[in-house]
Amino acid sequence: MTKILLAACAALALSGCVTAEEMAAQVAAKDDNECHSYGAATGTDAYFQCRMVKSQQRVQLNAAATAAANAQFQHGLDMMAAAAAPPPMQTIVVAPTY
Repeated sequence: MTKILLAACAALALSGCVTAEEMAAQVAAKDDNECHSYGAATGTDAYFQCRMVKSQQRVQLNAAATAAANAQFQHGLDMMAAAAAPPPMQTIVVAPTY
């Protein structure tokens, strides 16, 4: 029974895995369907322009997401550095005794 449960869990976990090629094919199919829904026939200038716009939009979204993630990461580093810094030590001067 436990073997069946482990096999089912493994199958469920692996079902979400998608290779880069599969992801690219899904994106291309989505873009293709969307451009066709606008009335652009494959091989026409309108279709080519539509696919180019889709590609450029994706690049811009990825760049914005990367910039936001980097800013958030840097903010986290800054917060950790501020929290980890010890308070400044007080200088205690002891008068010399002769």
